Amino acid sequence: MPLFTLSDGQELYYETRGEGPPLVLVPGLGGVAGFWDKVAPTLAQQFTVILHDHRGCGRSSHVPGQFSVDQMADDLHQLLQFLGIERAAFLGHSTGGAIAQTLAITQPGLVERMVLSATWCGPEAYVTNLFGNRKAVLMAGGLGLYQKTSAFFLRPPGYWHDHGPELDALGANATHDAVEVEILAARLDALIAFDRRSQLGTITQPTLAICARDDMVTPPALSQEIVAGIDGANFIELSYGGHFTPLVVPAAFLDASLPFLRH
Repeated sequence: MPLFTLSDGQELYYETRGEGPPLVLVPGLGGVAGFWDKVAPTLAQQFTVILHDHRGCGRSSHVPGQFSVDQMADDLHQLLQFLGIERAAFLGHSTGGAIAQTLAITQPGLVERMVLSATWCGPEAYVTNLFGNRKAVLMAGGLGLYQKTSAFFLRPPGYWHDHGPELDALGANATHDAVEVEILAARLDALIAFDRRSQLGTITQPTLAICARDDMVTPPALSQEIVAGIDGANFIELSYGGHFTPLVVPAAFLDASLPFLRH
């Protein structure tokens, strides 16, 4: 199991797949490389795909403490330096999109171009309250209730028709590869504190934002705000997929992102 030791002694799990130009896939709040399982095989046919589990998640070190998006971005920067990757394309989903924005601002030479999937750029009443209420559910009801409740936000209503039993099992399986309550609560705090809105104008890398029309976590208006703040950025709205488009509609997600990534 490949592990990289960060400067503070914590370890990050990582994977590399395929051959070609480097493409970094950055997962969202769940923080695990497996989020990309439905699109990574196709991407690895054309790119050297780099994946990792965030600190505190999956197979990386689980050490409680304070978390921030800046810290997550620095962890990834350290990993890429270790791998000898000086410049890469980035595909970041939700929290991963916040990380990609941060790297585009703080390490502009590292980011060649980026796809921002279902993300946001700073505090906004809807997102702040949503994350705050998800944290309240977590603290009051534990991981099982948190995961079962989150399933309603992350996937569109129509997805339940064919996947109801799978989603119903989320609560029962909450302890499998799950992050500890204390760590997840701190990660939610990090998302509430994230703010790069005033610095979007400094981003010069080609940028594509993708979001589904029925995303209830980071609605399309938040992607449109990012695009409005980055000169030359573009936006693609998918008609269906909820917050988890790479999982729910992987083919449509790849159709939207691949032409931009191949450029």
